[in-house]
Amino acid sequence: MRANSFNTGVAIEYLVLSKLYRLELEAYVSQGNKKSVDIRVIREDETPVSINVKSVRGYSSLVVNNVEPKHDHFIFL
Repeated sequence: MRANSFNTGVAIEYLVLSKLYRLELEAYVSQGNKKSVDIRVIREDETPVSINVKSVRGYSSLVVNNVEPKHDHFIFL
């Protein structure tokens, strides 16, 4: 079976999600192919934080230049 970038992306999202659970954070993964947020975290004060997870298969130069900075939005590469 040939690996594809979709499977790699899903695997990395769950890896990040597991790390958040180990930090005892309330975190949820978004479902679907066309989503704007990969993971949503709810802080202790009930404020939400959105997380985008970016991944590549093999070597690649991944450029993230289309994201506007926000105080409650993070991107993991």
